[in-house]
Amino acid sequence: MLTDAQIDHFRTFGFLVLRGYLDECETAALADELDRAHRDAFGARYDERPDNDGGMSGHYLPMMSRSRTPVSLGLVEDARFLATARQLVGATMLPFYAEGIRYYGQAGFHDDAGPGVKAVKFVAYLEPLTAATGALRLLPGSHHPELSAIVADWDRRHPAMDAEGLRRLVEGLPLYVAETRPGDVIAFDWHVRHASIRGGVRRQWTVSYVRDPATAEEAERFADVVVDGNLAFLLDDLDDYDHAAYPPYDDHWLAPDPAQPERATLSERMRALGMFQVVEDV
Repeated sequence: MLTDAQIDHFRTFGFLVLRGYLDECETAALADELDRAHRDAFGARYDERPDNDGGMSGHYLPMMSRSRTPVSLGLVEDARFLATARQLVGATMLPFYAEGIRYYGQAGFHDDAGPGVKAVKFVAYLEPLTAATGALRLLPGSHHPELSAIVADWDRRHPAMDAEGLRRLVEGLPLYVAETRPGDVIAFDWHVRHASIRGGVRRQWTVSYVRDPATAEEAERFADVVVDGNLAFLLDDLDDYDHAAYPPYDDHWLAPDPAQPERATLSERMRALGMFQVVEDV
């Protein structure tokens, strides 16, 4: 469990670097599983390297299958992630899908969602990363609405037009460079601005947890951002793998074991909020 100082750091600056959070064996198992799943899912397209002009080119794959990606699936309910997300936000958190990503270039300066939804994202890179090789860079405090609005206005005035422009822009910003080794995990608020430059092929495992909406207004925003936004995007736009084989949720969540009451309770709430609809409509 986290200390009060760690929680305070996260809430103040919007991120936390957890050194050695995964041990060597589970990190190796997760890396092997990601590689195996990507080779299976993308087949002949596995070695493709899409052009990157400051975007986030790569192969993205849900890793939530009980049969194909059990290591990843098991981590979603691990206390180091689910319980820690609750600690960081101080509320009930609902699991978003875990994902394995192979990035091929730079990631532009961005956040992961619009305002109105609180979420925590955990990221584990599966090879060492430094400032010179694509380490994640985060803007401290940019999850706070006041700073977020200021930064968004600045970003509109100073768009990066190409990859070199992005490098110059990012290197001129007061960003924290989260250099990591395999086993380290970065936790950050969905609204923290972040970027990655000077990176080549790198593997990332990630999972997010979204705060359970407590009011009708929050539920409406949740539907817009999480269900009609992020989840719908997965199946509508990322169409280069077998979605039935690698769904964001399989029967582990769609039909949970009654002997696992915590999962069953979360699943019932997730279904009520429409989180499973995008899967069940396929």
